Amino acid sequence: MALRPLEQAILIAVHRLTRDTYGETDSGAVADELRKMTHNIPAVMIYGRLFGKLRDEGYLAQVTTIMAGGQVRHVELTDYGRELAEADIEPVERVYSETRRLLGSDAFAEAYPGAFQPWAEAEELLFGDEPEKQLATIGFKLRDATQAFATAMVDEHKPPGADSEVAAVKNRLKSVIDMYKSQLGKRRPALLDAMVKLWDADVALVQKQTHANEQDVSLSVNDARRVVTLTMFLMIEFAAILDEVEPPPATLEDG
Repeated sequence: MALRPLEQAILIAVHRLTRDTYGETDSGAVADELRKMTHNIPAVMIYGRLFGKLRDEGYLAQVTTIMAGGQVRHVELTDYGRELAEADIEPVERVYSETRRLLGSDAFAEAYPGAFQPWAEAEELLFGDEPEKQLATIGFKLRDATQAFATAMVDEHKPPGADSEVAAVKNRLKSVIDMYKSQLGKRRPALLDAMVKLWDADVALVQKQTHANEQDVSLSVNDARRVVTLTMFLMIEFAAILDEVEPPPATLEDG
């Protein structure tokens, strides 16, 4: 029997949450993932019965347990359920989820302390209740994330003449790009420059929500969605591209 869209989405959500550990999750965490996928969550008891149906049909493991109040614990995919979830993920969604996994990894957190947590909080607000009332806060969270990211970049690479102002994210990242231009070729620095300019414009749009006298543009949740996504890709792509290049040769002044 063909799965309904929400049932299929539950399998995809469980896969996202457990693919690194092949362990278990619960219905609350799955609900958070479903909201990020823009699905509406039914009443608790109906929602819980969906997990029971998926378990009984072999998509979820038998350890999946529906509690008295409708909550579901020990949610695990069977091999068949995981295979189905992986096959149904859209290419764009696959890219997003993989990039988000990298952003939330221990390696990224260690290299760029302070960048992931505020970004994750902005994402949670975006997919939470009444995100249209959280547009300014989302903007400020993303500002904090990118400032922490740019600070870590400057501290690591020490570009000459870098702007010392923490808020000057665009200038600070550009100084890192300029430092490696000879090793990055022609196209990649231009791409990174364009990404920084795009992020800068989008965050400025979201932050206008805090200034009543600047309400010349009608902001929407889609504006916040764009800037959350762009900020994630910006940080990951900066880190990935710069990881590919060797440090510039030392000068006499370095010694």
